[in-house]
Amino acid sequence: MKDESAHDPVLLALLNSIARWRSQRCDLLLQSGRLADAHALAQEFLGWGDDHGQHPPPSDPDQPP
Repeated sequence: MKDESAHDPVLLALLNSIARWRSQRCDLLLQSGRLADAHALAQEFLGWGDDHGQHPPPSDPDQPP
């Protein structure tokens, strides 16, 4: 059975909108020096929308590079 939700334009538009909001919010948090909050937000929405990796989640400050 096919997953029909993968072809639902309204659902895809909603997911893309959420992904753009998350990306913009993460950028604002990073600009204000709130790395931990930006990382937490990115983790909450990991895998949502069709971001194509344009805005990767910020690196974890507790992990070595």
